[in-house]
Amino acid sequence: MLRYRSDPARSAARLDPVEERGGPDRIRGRVVWQAEVITTGSESDVRVLADFLLAGGFEYFAADTGRQVRLRLVTTPWGLAFLCVVFGVLAGGACIAIARKFSASRFAADLHEHRITFFNYVGRMLSYVLNQPAAPIERDNALEVVFGSEASPAEVRLFRERFGCEDVREGYGASEGVLRITPVPGSPDNALGLPAAGVEVEVRDPDTGLECPRAIFDADGVLLNAGEATGELVALGRGPSFEGYYKNPDAMADRLRFDGADFWTGDLGYRDADGYFYFAGRSTDWLRVDGENFGAAAIERILVRFPAFSGAHVLAVADPNTGDQVMAVVTLKPGAV
Repeated sequence: MLRYRSDPARSAARLDPVEERGGPDRIRGRVVWQAEVITTGSESDVRVLADFLLAGGFEYFAADTGRQVRLRLVTTPWGLAFLCVVFGVLAGGACIAIARKFSASRFAADLHEHRITFFNYVGRMLSYVLNQPAAPIERDNALEVVFGSEASPAEVRLFRERFGCEDVREGYGASEGVLRITPVPGSPDNALGLPAAGVEVEVRDPDTGLECPRAIFDADGVLLNAGEATGELVALGRGPSFEGYYKNPDAMADRLRFDGADFWTGDLGYRDADGYFYFAGRSTDWLRVDGENFGAAAIERILVRFPAFSGAHVLAVADPNTGDQVMAVVTLKPGAV
């Protein structure tokens, strides 16, 4: 495990990142290099200006003001880890512990040994951690904040119980830097939240380009119109701000479909009557059965409600008659039969 500490004097002072250091507007004039960020969702390396990364670092540092978020754990090379952890530290001052690779079996021990206060996850990382046998060391940690994306509500609840950290935040953002959706007070339990100020997002049909109908739920919170409500998350008017993919014009063209004014994320979602967004998986997780389109994530969330399952993954199997057959792979909890 590698450890890096930023300027301790600046860290201890807990300077306001905007007022004391001039904020993101001052960065643009003096930082001109570009960084290529690799993420789980993109087909190619993403080009983003360094000012976007540092501005994001300011924001994540500011969000932790007033908390003792002093030691952050990095276990993956994905863009979100750099934005939340590395650039947050550069912007605000803290210490980083860098693991050479993500290890679910070592996770609890790393938290305990290095007294980690902030951890960032993406994809199935929490699922892998929770599949490990429960141990007393899990609650002997200094965690204050956990932030990430794509964990199921059941996984978030179980992580809180086992690791004793109540502040587990789910959000959504594109490594391309064009949009961000985060929880706000009053957000439904399963929702991503609302778009950041100044960003307009819609759920659109990827074939027609038209906005999808709003999601309808029954009294138990079950989505009733998944086929028509699920579509691709689109950031309106953000196409020109996209820096592009490194040496991959075809992937860039796919993100700037139709007239190029909007940015198509390649991620699926739906939106309720109050405007809250919900994640429904990647466009590569799209299933089409008997003429109905829907995302795999909705099925996975239902499966993990079964007490014996600790995780579930759904995939499409091509079928000449129905379009797709649905296959599910589940992980049983220890002792379950």
